[in-house]
Amino acid sequence: MSTANSSESSSDTKVVLVMLATGKQGSGVVRALAQINANSPPTSPPPWTILAQTRSTSSSKSAALAALPGVHLIEGSPSSPEALFSASPAPVYAVYSVQLGLDNPGGLDAEVREAQLLADASAKHGVRHFIYAGANFGNAPGNKTGVPHLDTKRLGETYLQTTHPTLPTTLLRPVTFMDQLVQDPTTLVGRLTKIMFLCQLAPSTSLQLVAASDVGRVAALALQNPDKYVGRTVDVVGDELTAAGMESGWRETFASEGIKAEMRPEMTGGSALSWVVKNMTKDLRLMFKFFNEVGYNADLAAAREMYPEMKDWKTFLRTEAPRPA
Repeated sequence: MSTANSSESSSDTKVVLVMLATGKQGSGVVRALAQINANSPPTSPPPWTILAQTRSTSSSKSAALAALPGVHLIEGSPSSPEALFSASPAPVYAVYSVQLGLDNPGGLDAEVREAQLLADASAKHGVRHFIYAGANFGNAPGNKTGVPHLDTKRLGETYLQTTHPTLPTTLLRPVTFMDQLVQDPTTLVGRLTKIMFLCQLAPSTSLQLVAASDVGRVAALALQNPDKYVGRTVDVVGDELTAAGMESGWRETFASEGIKAEMRPEMTGGSALSWVVKNMTKDLRLMFKFFNEVGYNADLAAAREMYPEMKDWKTFLRTEAPRPA
């Protein structure tokens, strides 16, 4: 297993620090950049030295990333970015900034603070391309969605624009992750998440979705083309579906493989429970209110023009989702 302290960096290789590297977004970025390294001429240094930030270099997810071309694990905390920069084998050229939100041990205030600290450290160390993973705010006035875990991303963007206006930045604005809808169906969270999206979206609501892996590929595209992407705000979206459309896509995709499966788990009282959980949880209640009354406004055609391999729902199910039992 390679770590940042044991790696050597060529002057022809750009160092990129990827935060939360074992998470959905972070691992997507790491894998996309590692694939670029794998496709580069074997006689040349890899284009990217990928510093994959993780809380534990000994975890199985970390070990899987360390086996990829050009990946070097760097153990540390999002709350201490200076230590991450100090551990780099060479000056950090680029940073992928993503933070834990609702699942942040310190809460949403910690998410905002970690984003600010990373921006401060990046500006101090002369980072030449800073990619901030935010969120699409739809048509919410002033980008104020009223959804706590979305509005933290607005605060992150505002901090970059007001405190570090000269930091070369790309703002990524993904929509809802398809990955949320294929969580382990044997767990209560996995089952309830599917039921909640299928039951709490209004029948007429079309929800925009994206695969986390495609967010990583768009980030890699931006890093490969800084002249085109620095200074831009980029929406990342792969599909737009009603709850009924999600269910029919699920059914059709797996039927083509000879698997008879429904997206909606069998769960006695599941619909009622999803309503109770939604209404007892402020963030969820406001999130579905936003989905049903405002919604995302990403340009799907523009996203596919930017990255033609962007996955729609059926393609995601076919290529990334676990097979139903």
